[in-house]
Amino acid sequence: MSNDILNPEVLGFLRGLLVILLIVTAAVLATPPNKIPLALRGLAKILGRDAASHGPVQGRGLQSPNPKGKVPLWKKLLAFILTLLAFAIAQCAFGVTILPIGDSITEGTLARPNLYSGRPNYRVQLAAMLESGGKKDVEFLGPRTTCNWNEKGEIVKDAWQHHQGISGYRIYTGNNRRGYLDTLDDDLKNVPAADVILFMIGTNDILAGMNADEMFVGWETLVKRLLKKYPAAKIYVGTILDMDTPAHNAVVAAYNAKIRNFRHPLVKVVDINAACPRKTAAQQAENFADWLHPTWAGHRKIATAWFKAIK
Repeated sequence: MSNDILNPEVLGFLRGLLVILLIVTAAVLATPPNKIPLALRGLAKILGRDAASHGPVQGRGLQSPNPKGKVPLWKKLLAFILTLLAFAIAQCAFGVTILPIGDSITEGTLARPNLYSGRPNYRVQLAAMLESGGKKDVEFLGPRTTCNWNEKGEIVKDAWQHHQGISGYRIYTGNNRRGYLDTLDDDLKNVPAADVILFMIGTNDILAGMNADEMFVGWETLVKRLLKKYPAAKIYVGTILDMDTPAHNAVVAAYNAKIRNFRHPLVKVVDINAACPRKTAAQQAENFADWLHPTWAGHRKIATAWFKAIK
């Protein structure tokens, strides 16, 4: 047997057919005897207009000899159960594909420096949250597969491993750092359409001395390019985290304010900065492993913010 049937797109199509079949079956069961099913009432109206000029249609099931016929209770119950089942499949069983784009905070950070692939990140925690919340086919997309251990030191399943997070990446290329304005199209050229895109970038541009205004111009350009490349995707954009100096944080605050004020029907702003704060010494100790990168606890808060936004 071909493995094509295991393709996520094929499975999604088959599930869609199942939902339609369940809904149509429920409609037929709930229809009183000898009456047209709800799904065919439009056709019945057309035929009814034709019958007005040619006389009543006999023996075709279009007119009810028993308009007061009642649906047995068992059929009503079965129709109700099938409707609930269709709703559950549509809401829970359908998978979701997620494309995370960003820098080292998307890739994974430094709490376990001796094991690169074990560095903490929000991605594996978000995947677990979505699966626990009912999404049974959570798949992450992207060309990279670094940093894919969970907090227990276990390698996560293959479907959760992909991403587009690269340590040091910026909006603009400069200071020996590459920027997404130059690389985004090549980075994503082989990445299929995603249901959800998570986009958080800008920290390394601030470290390079850029101001909030010029950063936001580039950021907005990137968002528009993502909208064009993935027109059916829901895009979630994150504010960036605070750093360890007042000068840097002044730019962070100005940049985040611009992101919070961004409006587009297919783009939702997620306040990652508020979800993982470092305003106090206690927050710094709990949420951050160094001057910039979150701990597992910090990444859990980031994952929770994304999860609440997209669930």
